[in-house]
Amino acid sequence: MVTENFRSAEELYNHIYPALHSKCEEFHAKRLSFVTEKMIWKCLKELKWKEDNQLTIADMVSDIFNLEAETLLTFLNNKK
Repeated sequence: MVTENFRSAEELYNHIYPALHSKCEEFHAKRLSFVTEKMIWKCLKELKWKEDNQLTIADMVSDIFNLEAETLLTFLNNKK
């Protein structure tokens, strides 16, 4: 995951929070009102970004905006 210019994962999370929030609002509009920014972050962190050390902020934001509801729901169901 991207670590350049960020001292912690929390700092990175805060930097891309606007994209996470926007995607969260999109899910809410699709009647998935239980979805949170943290859920989206955790899903992508574990499924998409875990092994990629060459990620850029642009890559991460693109992954956020391209996350499908089905992918997130499958991830959440598998975490139960």
